[in-house]
Amino acid sequence: MSKYDELRAAFSSYKDAERQFVQENEALARLIVNGLHDYLDMPKDFPRKEGTTTYSQSYTPLFSVDEDGNTEEEKFFMDALSHLSDGSFKFAFGVILERAEGAFPKHNLILHVECKRRGDKVNVDVSGKALDVSFDGKNCPEIENVHELIFGQVMEWLQHRPGDGHGFSKIGFAMH
Repeated sequence: MSKYDELRAAFSSYKDAERQFVQENEALARLIVNGLHDYLDMPKDFPRKEGTTTYSQSYTPLFSVDEDGNTEEEKFFMDALSHLSDGSFKFAFGVILERAEGAFPKHNLILHVECKRRGDKVNVDVSGKALDVSFDGKNCPEIENVHELIFGQVMEWLQHRPGDGHGFSKIGFAMH
């Protein structure tokens, strides 16, 4: 085996590990978003009209986040995830809020998530509040703690009233 063949084999192993890491990140993002959907017992989707086209809109839409913190709606988890050079990843998702089931207008409260994986531990930061959970690449036994954190943040945010100075940016939420 030549030295270059050794490099090629090492590169192949590196790329396999990178692909697995990205797939595991997507699995964790799914546990956070889809699990929250189940935790909150939200409706699955609602009809959303754009022009003459009607399609199903999830109550937990996904967003990519650029370097300035701006969000853009995405259809797929892999498109929403940004993998950073330090091994962490970030994305955003919305929680569609409404006064009653089927009521309009609906409002989208967007939460920003950044996850830093270190071994089997992940620091999950949701709009400025963080906690550490275990994650083996597929399962996160403490995922309900993340869902409780998110629920608490949204409830806290909803306790504010116009004019009390809380502002959207102070806790990383944006309402659309």
